[in-house]
Amino acid sequence: MSILRSIVSNKKKEVEAAKKAMPLDKILAALVSAPPTRNFKAALRRKDGMALIAEVKRASPSKGLIAKTWNPVKLAETYAEFGASCVSVVTDEKFFKGDLKSIAEIKKTCPLPILRKDFIIDPYQMYESRLAKADAVLILAALFPETRLLKKMIQLAQNLSMTPVVEVHSTAEFKQVMRCEVEVVGINNRDLATFKVNLDTTLKLLKRAPEGRLYVTESGYEGKAEALKAYEAGCKAILVGEALIKAKKTSDLVTEFVSVGKLF
Repeated sequence: MSILRSIVSNKKKEVEAAKKAMPLDKILAALVSAPPTRNFKAALRRKDGMALIAEVKRASPSKGLIAKTWNPVKLAETYAEFGASCVSVVTDEKFFKGDLKSIAEIKKTCPLPILRKDFIIDPYQMYESRLAKADAVLILAALFPETRLLKKMIQLAQNLSMTPVVEVHSTAEFKQVMRCEVEVVGINNRDLATFKVNLDTTLKLLKRAPEGRLYVTESGYEGKAEALKAYEAGCKAILVGEALIKAKKTSDLVTEFVSVGKLF
């Protein structure tokens, strides 16, 4: 996992720098007056059809810059206007050209719950996320091979009134997460070692999926036909970023994904 190893190595340095710039005690003091979070989990539970988590992502290690022009606030507004249920904001700076401050900026005009998508490796980042006005946080199971530590991170997110979305990429990670009390599970079709995508990953893991949890399929979707297969297999939500951002008309593709599984 050379790419992931590089990202985590850099993330450790970023977290230590953030701790010096904004010590945890100052964050805790500021959180006393923090506004309530929006209910991310509830927003995904549609009566019919597949809920769309539309992503704000400027770049990636495998594709480089995705968007030629960049207005994350306007992009999120478009997502909300055309039916997305939630917004995912990639906040890693070095590898994805993200910005944690963009969450608060987006929430000024976008009414949807927002997921902070980053490489969470330290409890400090949970408090940081809450202060940044995130409503949910992504937790990669791959970064917490010890189940007890994964459970602690899940519990911390919940204690801070944020929805933890725990992401898996393999059968081993899926089995581990099933031993945790988490309601939203992300299944990422992207291999963390190579960053290549295989949509069959979701279909394979859903065969082992017990009922009672909300499964989100992630990465590699270009349109309705592919998404429909995941929906029919049991995924009630989908996270899409690159395809929406690169689309000739983002609003049309948002509408297409939102229509997946609708009865009327």
